[in-house]
Amino acid sequence: MGAHGDVSETTAPSVAVADGSYSRHAPYHARIVANERLTDQVHFQDVRHIEFDIEGSKIVYEPGDVAVIQPRNSISDLDPVLERLGLVKARNIVVSITPSPVHQQPLPPNWPSRMTIEELVSRIDVFGKPRRYFFEQLALLATAPHEKEKLEEYCTALGQVTKFFALYFLILIFFTVLGRPVCVLLQTTADIF
Repeated sequence: MGAHGDVSETTAPSVAVADGSYSRHAPYHARIVANERLTDQVHFQDVRHIEFDIEGSKIVYEPGDVAVIQPRNSISDLDPVLERLGLVKARNIVVSITPSPVHQQPLPPNWPSRMTIEELVSRIDVFGKPRRYFFEQLALLATAPHEKEKLEEYCTALGQVTKFFALYFLILIFFTVLGRPVCVLLQTTADIF
C-alpha cells in the first residue's frame, strides 16, 4: 500500500521452500485482494481492512497469529522525495547496499544487495514518523544554528510531544541539513529502514 492508501500488488515471486513453511528469511509474497479504509476520509488515522490472497501457499494460521508485512511506498508517491534529494535523474542507477559497520545492523530480510535508487527509496519509510535517534543524528550534521536548535529540541521529552506532525518526508522539506549527500544521510539515519 502506498502512503496515500492506494492498492499495490507484490509482483516478486515467493521464495521456494522445500517443506512449505515460510519465515522472515523465506517470505510468502501475497497479492492484495482487498484494501478498504474503515475510518472516515477526514479522520486523522487511516485504519484499513486488508485481505491477501494466500491460496496455494499452504500457510496455516490460528486466531492470534501474527503476520509480518513489509510494505513499500508507491512509485508515484516517491517523485517529490527523489526531487528533494536531487535523485530524479539518478533513479535508475543501480547501487550496492551493504550493512553499516557503525550500526552493526544487518540489511532488512529479503533486501537484495543491489537495487536501483528508486527501489531503495521505495523500501525506506519516508512517510513514517521519525524516532528521537533520527533527530539526534541530524542535529549532529546541522550547521545552521536555528536548525540545530530545532533538531535538538525534538530530542527532548517536550520535543517528542510537539513533533507529532513530523514525517521523514516533511523533515526533508524543512531542514537544509537534508540537502547533504544521500550516502551521508543513510549512514546516520539507519532507523528509517
